[in-house]
Amino acid sequence: MPTTLVAVSGMSPAILTETLWALGQEEPPVVPDEVVVITTSAGEADLRHAL
Repeated sequence: MPTTLVAVSGMSPAILTETLWALGQEEPPVVPDEVVVITTSAGEADLRHAL
């Protein structure tokens, strides 16, 4: 079954990489097949620039 990470991000896109890192540390690791981010237009610009 596919795994989807749904995240809300404002002006701090690092929360996505930190969340993915933490999920990867689980036993067994959780690796999402898809990431969906809900944000503002300013947050989207920051995300696109940072990621």
